[in-house]
Amino acid sequence: MQMRRQFAGILLAILVLPPAGLFGQNAADYIHAGTHLIIPAKLAGFQRGRLTRFPNGTDICLNFRGPHKIALDLYVYPAPPDAAGPGENEPGSKTFSKHFQQVLAAVKLSYRKVRVLGQETYQILPRTGGPWVRRALIELEFRGFKAHSQAHLLVMHGRYIKFRITYPAENKEAAQPAVEKFIHALEWQQATPAEVKAQQQIIAKAIAAFTANPLAAAKDARTFMRYWAESDFVSVEVSRELLPWTARKPLSDPGRILFYAYVAGDLEAQFKRGKPGNDSLAGIKMVFRVYRQLQAQDEDLKLAEIEKLLELENEGKLKEHLRALGTPAP
Repeated sequence: MQMRRQFAGILLAILVLPPAGLFGQNAADYIHAGTHLIIPAKLAGFQRGRLTRFPNGTDICLNFRGPHKIALDLYVYPAPPDAAGPGENEPGSKTFSKHFQQVLAAVKLSYRKVRVLGQETYQILPRTGGPWVRRALIELEFRGFKAHSQAHLLVMHGRYIKFRITYPAENKEAAQPAVEKFIHALEWQQATPAEVKAQQQIIAKAIAAFTANPLAAAKDARTFMRYWAESDFVSVEVSRELLPWTARKPLSDPGRILFYAYVAGDLEAQFKRGKPGNDSLAGIKMVFRVYRQLQAQDEDLKLAEIEKLLELENEGKLKEHLRALGTPAP
């Protein structure tokens, strides 16, 4: 599984992932499955960049770039059951406090001349009863330059939410209000099942537009490919064994389009089924459909790897082939 994730990441980095700002706001929102927090692509002057999903599949990090040379990383990862967050005049449980000290220790190990300037507890959106957060302000040296950093930690729905924020020391007066504006602008609203479904309907429309005319739907392809890369609500497995034509270097334009087609078919099957679960058979069948469309535009197009898969399908052996690769249909 980990190799498949790495392979997918390499393909996405090379083939499809443009800046997040190219997408419509609703389609580009990241919704974390565990907390249902909605994290927009653009917010309060900050632009969301890369999403990193760690090996266990439940830990994520979202990178943001903001004004005044602010670099902001937002982490979400599981918290122990006894990790109660802070409250008014309360630092939090012993488990929470211990982890917060571990967060500070990690900063001290990563940089030179680290000095903790102060620690405090504050509340996000106090008028609406938002969560309480433990925050530390830090001074450090990075590559010969002085910088200020912040570490924020809270607990929500059984998960730690951590912010690591860094900016040049000379920008501290302007950076602090910008950081506060960003954190409060999140509003800490949770996506409802209806909102998750509405986002999937947007992606389904992009898939339909792509499959109707794959040669003229690059924007639609980028939309559903980014959704696949970031969403916690779907599961699409890829590998060079499963998609052998992707091993070609350089990968041709038809090869790229057929990779998109595989993801589109797998996603579409999950949307129709109403629950996540990889469906490689649906993905490959969409590859066949788009392959025929491409051949109708270019009669000389013939990919040996696709022809082999078609041969397996005609012989009734495709499902067996997929099972042998460990990617059966649900």
